[in-house]
Amino acid sequence: MLERKIIFILAIIIVMLIILLFFFKRDNSHEESQTKNNGLEIITNQSIDFENAVIDGDNVKSNDLSIPIQHSSTKSINTKVDIDRSREGNKSLLFSLPPNDSRSEIRIIDIPNNSTKFIGFSVFFPKDYKPPTDWNLFAQWWQGSPASPPIAFEITPNSDEFKMRILTRHGQYQHNNITVQYNKTIEKDNWIDFMIEMRIDDSGGLNGILNVWKNGKEIVKYNGPLGYPNLNNTTNFRLGLYRYPFINSSAKVYFDEIKIGDRLKK
Repeated sequence: MLERKIIFILAIIIVMLIILLFFFKRDNSHEESQTKNNGLEIITNQSIDFENAVIDGDNVKSNDLSIPIQHSSTKSINTKVDIDRSREGNKSLLFSLPPNDSRSEIRIIDIPNNSTKFIGFSVFFPKDYKPPTDWNLFAQWWQGSPASPPIAFEITPNSDEFKMRILTRHGQYQHNNITVQYNKTIEKDNWIDFMIEMRIDDSGGLNGILNVWKNGKEIVKYNGPLGYPNLNNTTNFRLGLYRYPFINSSAKVYFDEIKIGDRLKK
């Protein structure tokens, strides 16, 4: 009789644990989905998730796209498809730089100036990523040489904390007019979801747009001068690592779930 009671109690405990586990997973899944989307969803005309990606020479081939890899000309390519970490699915794209190396990034799309694009991506910074001693970009919208990008996402240099900053530039490129739109701490060892609404205005007018959401929360809301009137009529979007060439530390960063579109779902 006692043995039956013990078995019955154990069975109840097991059932309760299963129920608690079910609700825990469901709540976590819901919270993750809400964090990622928060009601904002891009109607995509280009999506890259790296599930079928391969590195082919100087290109990443993924989702029927061939995406050029930009890397230091004297160095080997430090870009690979990673199977140990992903935002969704089973794979992501890993960029790594050894000490005193400056570039490992992909050029994803050329965006015509004076047009609005919505862009989403997820990024993961490992816990051993050190604050850099000089400029260190992980995303940029570049309007061409010899100027710095009119939109740059950077790891803030010379900081005691791990921070990111968002810079915008406008006017004649020789003047290097810079505005710091955002400069706050950023998480390591977690996926971070960004969504960006952007519009480069190369007329020198006030119709530039940069709105940025981080994990569903708006962190930048800007309308005004953005871009150069005396450079290219397109701006290319790049992800990866591009930094001052004499930073004496290694760096790694992962990207996943890149989405590009012209508008949001209502």
